Amino acid sequence: MRNGLSLQANYTFSKGFTDFVGGQTNFNGLLNLGSTVAVEKQRIDNDITHVIKANGVYDLPFGPGKKFFNANGVSGKILGGWSLNGIMRLQSGEPVSIVSRRGTVNRGGRSLKNTIITSLSAKELQAKTGLFKDSQGRPLLFDPSLIDSNGRGNPNIFQNPTAGTLGTLQLTPVSGPWFFNVDMSVIKRTAIKENVNIEFRAEAFNLFNRTNFTLIQAALQHYQNINSPTFGRFTSTFDPRILQFALKLNF
Repeated sequence: MRNGLSLQANYTFSKGFTDFVGGQTNFNGLLNLGSTVAVEKQRIDNDITHVIKANGVYDLPFGPGKKFFNANGVSGKILGGWSLNGIMRLQSGEPVSIVSRRGTVNRGGRSLKNTIITSLSAKELQAKTGLFKDSQGRPLLFDPSLIDSNGRGNPNIFQNPTAGTLGTLQLTPVSGPWFFNVDMSVIKRTAIKENVNIEFRAEAFNLFNRTNFTLIQAALQHYQNINSPTFGRFTSTFDPRILQFALKLNF
């Protein structure tokens, strides 16, 4: 702190499972209510395996009491009181299910999580899950080889369960693309009196304007349903770069 620099960083490794998602008013019921097997055992929606976070504050070494331009008066007011601040977050992708939504053992309303039949292992599917592009350059959650020409799941790889059976693929077997974001700010505090100062802030959220795609977990969206004509297609993102300026009087 003597040199005006402070840094913090941490890493989290986690794993969370559940066989119940929702509450009393929005319970996603078991596919087979008479079964003693937890067919809906899965990673929880917010299970993020790897999370790296860091933040820092650097008071620039200019102005009164600093290494450079250590002077009072007008020059000290202009050159002093500047600081850089940053927050970084890097994390692995959110859990993703691949479903058929077929009511093969229960009514359709309770079958949103009925999965599919595939010969690919979870490891093989993960290698084909992340961020890809189709022939038109549109972003995809899955490798184009998993998607048929009609936009649905490739029938040579994915099949729907038949009447009276469940899909053989477990829920949330793979993770989506990684998330990376950096927020930065420049702050200038100019002292008026001992307990009064003017603060100018210039802030950039998503400084590098990185496109982070969102995975909406609720209701198992179209991009997870092999019977949807938009299977595997991203349709929403987190916010692009946002710039914000503020001028405050602190007392």
